[in-house]
Amino acid sequence: AVYAPALLSNDNWSTVFPPKLQELLSQLENGLGKSLRYNVHDASSLEAINSPCNEFQYWAEVASSETDLISRERAQFFHGMFEPLNRDFSDLQSLTLHELEELLEK
Repeated sequence: AVYAPALLSNDNWSTVFPPKLQELLSQLENGLGKSLRYNVHDASSLEAINSPCNEFQYWAEVASSETDLISRERAQFFHGMFEPLNRDFSDLQSLTLHELEELLEK
């Protein structure tokens, strides 16, 4: 999964890989990230968060899977707060410099 973003974002490589392989690489990356965060909501699970999108996904997963009511409510709160940002941050590669500056000012 470490190589997936580099391979898929590079025009030379992304045109060589069939769409099915690109999809499988994306699924592998998502699955590995989820397995790092799965059912361990302490400091060790936070090591898997290395981007804003990882954090957004972490809170969504905790909000839907946590059995402790207080933890689930806290996660739902953060998930709700981050949801508008998630849409903006999910496609950073396509934004212009001006659009990135506007996003960071939010």
